[in-house]
Amino acid sequence: MIRSAIAVVGGFAIMAFVMLLLTIIAAVALGAEAGKEPMSYFVAVVGAAMIGAAVGGYATASLAPGRHAAHVTALVVTVVCMQASAAFDAPANQPKWVNLAQIVLAPLAAWAAGRVRIAQRAPSPAAGGGRSA
Repeated sequence: MIRSAIAVVGGFAIMAFVMLLLTIIAAVALGAEAGKEPMSYFVAVVGAAMIGAAVGGYATASLAPGRHAAHVTALVVTVVCMQASAAFDAPANQPKWVNLAQIVLAPLAAWAAGRVRIAQRAPSPAAGGGRSA
């Protein structure tokens, strides 16, 4: 039970850190100032959310002690809740499409990366873990 909580919370923390780091890098690289963000900054923010969620989904599947898909699903639900919550407190100058894109794309990225890690963990037929014909 504790390892399961660590897997989901750890994946979420990793996701949040990556998102924060990439958003800061985007703001500096694109010269974004509060209230004067270029459109490219908002595109970068959506990209940061997707990359962060993907890293978090992969990490969750890696940290999970078992039932990897269930742990990744728990992270995906958490990401949806986080993004929906952020949509209610979005800056006034932020386009509405940013929130919608993050609510849809970030959870999909977390799920897809989690599925990649689950597939990597599965025994391969070459290692003798698969069925023989």
